[in-house]
Amino acid sequence: MRRSTPQRIVPVARQGKSTPDAIGLDIGYGDVKLVTPDNRVSYPSLVAPIESRAQVAEDDADIVTINGTRYLVGDGVLSHGQRLKDHEGLDEWWESDAYRALVTRAQASIPRDSHVVVCIPARAFSSDAVARVRRVLQGALDVQAVEVIAQGTAAAMGHYLRTGRQPETGETTGVIDVGSRTTEVIGLDGRRPVYPRTTGLLFGLARVWEVVASHAGNELNRMVDPREVALAVRQKRSLRTRGRIFPIESLLTMVQAAANAIARDLIAGIERVWPPEFPETVLLAGGGAYYLADRLKEWRPDLEVLPHPEWANALGCFLYVRVRLGLPARWPIQDEAVMETAPAAAGDGDRFDTGNA
Repeated sequence: MRRSTPQRIVPVARQGKSTPDAIGLDIGYGDVKLVTPDNRVSYPSLVAPIESRAQVAEDDADIVTINGTRYLVGDGVLSHGQRLKDHEGLDEWWESDAYRALVTRAQASIPRDSHVVVCIPARAFSSDAVARVRRVLQGALDVQAVEVIAQGTAAAMGHYLRTGRQPETGETTGVIDVGSRTTEVIGLDGRRPVYPRTTGLLFGLARVWEVVASHAGNELNRMVDPREVALAVRQKRSLRTRGRIFPIESLLTMVQAAANAIARDLIAGIERVWPPEFPETVLLAGGGAYYLADRLKEWRPDLEVLPHPEWANALGCFLYVRVRLGLPARWPIQDEAVMETAPAAAGDGDRFDTGNA
């Protein structure tokens, strides 16, 4: 990762009479999350090749063609059979057919000529990675522009744009973004990433799903795919065998116990990056926030869990591109229980280093 010059968030030059739609896109190792002005779309990052239409009963929107091969994308993959390997070579994932399939599946929800901002893991962020990801998205989507920023940084940016308060130089913020395969540990001084305090850890919720899948498999007397656990926890499908359903209460208890057990490893990894006095503000994002927040708050009582943490990066991308298009940073989720303050637009002179290479 290399340090970049802070970018001014100012309106981009418009092509045509109308303003493009703002799209925030987070293609994670666990799920794809997409935010548009009117909708939020999410589906698991699961991809499997199919040989004929008769083999699947999924909606056509879940079937895409990449390099002449048809793929099934999303929830139906686990019941279909063999899927593509889980993200071997994480740093080159966006060159894979699996990544292209996930991007192509998103096309059904992205209007033509949109302006898309997508985020990728901080541990793999570089000018070369940015160019490759942009090339893949521009090849798969009929959009006007694509920008790429780092995960974690996007979550912080969304937080400050949502609240309307931009941090000053010398004010330090840390983001812990716990995803499926990686955890982004982001250190910011004002609006600038501090790269000695910024890294990506090969640590995520997949560890929890693997531990629970092993225990659940013993209970059910069959092999349990870790992704089955993830979907069952979200109550998208039951974990079952021969008509027997694994109780969701027992499953959630096992998940929380596994998360508590690995929290120590996560904290140790963060402490190798952040010294005791850093940072002043700690933000927690990612799907792992639901299971790790209590343990992390024992370590850092001042830790703040971002609203809708699993959506924090996609929402940050969405708010950023709205400001880039000269639009107010309007929060797209109407949830009074979570949203305690009204979103505010950033001024034209505000700066934030997106990490864009």
